[in-house]
Amino acid sequence: MRLLTVRLLARAAGRAAPTVGRAAEADRIRALEDQWRDAAARRDFAGMVAMYAPDTREMLAGMPAIVGRDSFEAFFRPLQAQHPRFVYRFAPDTIDVAASGDLAVARGTYRFTPDSLVPEAYDAGEFGGVWKHEAR
Repeated sequence: MRLLTVRLLARAAGRAAPTVGRAAEADRIRALEDQWRDAAARRDFAGMVAMYAPDTREMLAGMPAIVGRDSFEAFFRPLQAQHPRFVYRFAPDTIDVAASGDLAVARGTYRFTPDSLVPEAYDAGEFGGVWKHEAR
């Protein structure tokens, strides 16, 4: 399963819809969200990009959509260079898995601080991400 993204959507890594329960699938998605957060904290762009479907669509407030893995990396690499001490925190508050198990929506909050030495300057808000299983 990969994040396709608003931070909008994800594709399965070549698997059919899960046969596990919805709670177990929500736990798995939460773990994937944690992996993305940890990769962002390490500035591991390959790890971040690997979570996204090839046709991912990142939708940030006040900006045109970032479409595709290459565009995602092209956007975030200079951001990291411009803000080498950035801190990005986010956490899904809810993960709703469809009864079919092939689609899920994660909603939560984020906080982006461009410079850890100036913690009072930050952007905070909510995010939504759609996760989708797709066969290869």
